[in-house]
Amino acid sequence: MRQARIPRPATLTRFGETAVYKCGNPECGARFTFRPGFKKKRFSDAVITDVLVDAGLGHHPGRILERMEKNGVKTSDRTIRRWIKEYGEFIERFTATLPHDAGGEWATDEAHLKTHPKGSKSDHYLSAIPDNTTDLILSYEVAHNKPKYDAAGLANAAIGLTGRVPRLFIADRLSGYKKG
Repeated sequence: MRQARIPRPATLTRFGETAVYKCGNPECGARFTFRPGFKKKRFSDAVITDVLVDAGLGHHPGRILERMEKNGVKTSDRTIRRWIKEYGEFIERFTATLPHDAGGEWATDEAHLKTHPKGSKSDHYLSAIPDNTTDLILSYEVAHNKPKYDAAGLANAAIGLTGRVPRLFIADRLSGYKKG
């Protein structure tokens, strides 16, 4: 007959102090820990969360990697990009359910994305509208041509999400922002 799992005293693991459990079958002898959060990841929840917060603030994966190395965490930019892709969709779905009490000032700008192999002539530009009060990204778009970009869809998505038009909209001189 199997016994219930009995938590053992907390043990210091690479993820911090964690309760270690033992299998209820006396013949098994297996031990395991319960770790809510990011399952089957080599790094702690705090490290992955820091990376996702930095990415959400718009930091480039290379810059995130530099900051992690300064804090003694060694990984690659591929790992950072994989975490952003893996958890970014989940975060986007979750934040869409939150009420957006955006302030009256929005600013926008674009960033060059290098998403192609060396030698390719294709470029992508990410444009986003973060709210200056909450720092939440209200809308974003990826464009394949910077000079011909029209920001109307970007602005309309942010207005549709918040239900209001900002009193001040700050943008650079890119012609697509004037159209929008």
